Amino acid sequence: MLPPGHIAGGYLAARAFLTVVRPDLSDQQISTLIWIGVFFAFAPDLDMFVSFFRQGAVRLGEQEKNHRYLVTHTPIFWLAASFCAALVLPKPYGWYAGMMVFLGAGSHLLFDSIQFGIRWLYPFTKRVFALRDREVEFHLPPKRFFPHWADMVTMYMRRFTLTFVCELCVIALAVYVFIFI
Repeated sequence: MLPPGHIAGGYLAARAFLTVVRPDLSDQQISTLIWIGVFFAFAPDLDMFVSFFRQGAVRLGEQEKNHRYLVTHTPIFWLAASFCAALVLPKPYGWYAGMMVFLGAGSHLLFDSIQFGIRWLYPFTKRVFALRDREVEFHLPPKRFFPHWADMVTMYMRRFTLTFVCELCVIALAVYVFIFI
């Protein structure tokens, strides 16, 4: 999934959780929690931006090949990160912030599991789990940042139709929730 879909998914996960739980927090704290969910829905893909700034192109080294094999695309990593946030921040806000970290990143991992797959059971197994077409990849030549993303979106729409349609639906739902609910 592309960044807009992950961001929309994180927003929906955060809003749904806060609607169900109804924490006794200020409006500012609730707003900040939503932003935490949104940020961490995108956070697992920050490794691609680190790669860009390090190498001048959006590509990984030979050992990494697919950034979904990195530890940042495993639930155990985000469980640990959410636990740290819950411990460091004051209670009860810290518990909710930790949940936002986990739900945001969890929505990311769930969406990446539609087409590509992730290692859901890492470190117990390195097996990749996906709904369909596990390990479908496409190779783009290294380019500067914006030309790379333009090529990627074009290829993404053509090759990963299921994920792209899901992404459009998630974005539309997030816009609807943001405007009307």
